[in-house]
Amino acid sequence: MALFYLLILGTGIWASLRSKKEEKKCTGDGMEITLLAGRNINLLVGIFTLTATWVGGGFILGIAEATYNPTLGAVWALMPVPYVVTFFLGGFFFAKPMRENKYVTMMDPFQKKYGNVLASALIFPALVADVLWVARTLVSLGGTMSVILDLPYVYSIIISSVVAIVYTLLGGLYSVAYTDVIQLILIFISLWVCVPFMMTNPHSVDISLTAYNATFQAPWVGTVELDEAGKWFDDFMLLISSCSAQYLLVLLNLPTLIQQTVFIYASQMVKTSPHLASDCEMQWVIRISVVVVGLAGTGLTFLDSSVLVFWIVGVDMSYTIMFPQLVCILFFKVSNGYGAIVGYIMGLLMRILSGEPLIGLPPAIQFPGCRLDKEGKLTQYFPFRTAIMLISLMSILLVSLLASIIFNKGLLPEKWDVFNVKRRQRATAKVTRIKRTNSEKEEAAVFQPKHATLSHNFTSYFCQRISVSEL
Repeated sequence: MALFYLLILGTGIWASLRSKKEEKKCTGDGMEITLLAGRNINLLVGIFTLTATWVGGGFILGIAEATYNPTLGAVWALMPVPYVVTFFLGGFFFAKPMRENKYVTMMDPFQKKYGNVLASALIFPALVADVLWVARTLVSLGGTMSVILDLPYVYSIIISSVVAIVYTLLGGLYSVAYTDVIQLILIFISLWVCVPFMMTNPHSVDISLTAYNATFQAPWVGTVELDEAGKWFDDFMLLISSCSAQYLLVLLNLPTLIQQTVFIYASQMVKTSPHLASDCEMQWVIRISVVVVGLAGTGLTFLDSSVLVFWIVGVDMSYTIMFPQLVCILFFKVSNGYGAIVGYIMGLLMRILSGEPLIGLPPAIQFPGCRLDKEGKLTQYFPFRTAIMLISLMSILLVSLLASIIFNKGLLPEKWDVFNVKRRQRATAKVTRIKRTNSEKEEAAVFQPKHATLSHNFTSYFCQRISVSEL
């Protein structure tokens, strides 16, 4: 393990030196180098870092925990299928508009359309969710090291957190990407090394014997009863939609999430504070925020040791609050600040009032099918998270449309339009007209030389024919 940590730190130092060299060549600023590696990560490293970001300690141990839990089983370990679906959904729908507009963080479209104040408010659920993801990754790592090395849980988490924070500070995305290559190779090899030991261990039995038979405990496959189908569907949609909006972490791939959280928060803070707008000061804001977010995630690991608790609670806020906001701002032009505020408040209040048994929060709103679970906790078996997400989505669209009609029709004076709905729509229409005009001019320019050449050739040929006939 000492060699592993030294290898990771060495890679981080090498990546920091590489990032400094690339910064001199890149046309972008230092912030773009730190956040996106100058948008210059090659395909192979990109595949490795994307895979390592999704398949790691939290993913593996989360599935193992759900499968081993007698009240759940493998059918409730929903992570693999949503991950695959999310990969295609994110690539086909979300990646294109984000890349076309050259957004750096998930909050950039909100800041651009809604302004700094509202975007700063919307960052709160994303920040909380991402800090919980940091805690989840450290919990999975601490549990693994304490079992394998017989090292105290607290020491495992502290050591891992320090290493991750240090090499993230050193090289930014370059450090994360190149250490991901090492981590993914080690994960693949290590999992296969475990197989013969598990097969020959006298305390293990054929998994086919325990799959459907209660040998030592309830069958590990698990079951989904008809009255539990709503909860299963809700968890499934929760994972799909939430993973579409953020990258998940791995064993020591903590910096990926630290970077995402820090850069979203730091970028927004700088945008709302013009005096911090210089590139050098932005770098310092990022460095300080890396430490703060890393320490916050580390502190949360001492509240609970369950990977699933941090997993579900973390993606919950992203799904019920942030996902409808992201869908509306990327795909619905009618959305505006008024709808965003109502949808945000609606989603947040309904989610809090619906309760969460994982953290001991009792439900004030009881949806159909709400009852005690097998552990004696009052649980919502209705797909309430999906219902809240849809209610928030519809609230954003309806209130946005209503506000747009009110101000465009002059039912309220324009000076009351704090989000400048009418002005933004005029500006958008103007930009659209300019783009259409430029597009038409480009098309005309493409065809005009061909027509001119054809006319010139025809004239030359006709004159030559006349000259020949005269001769």
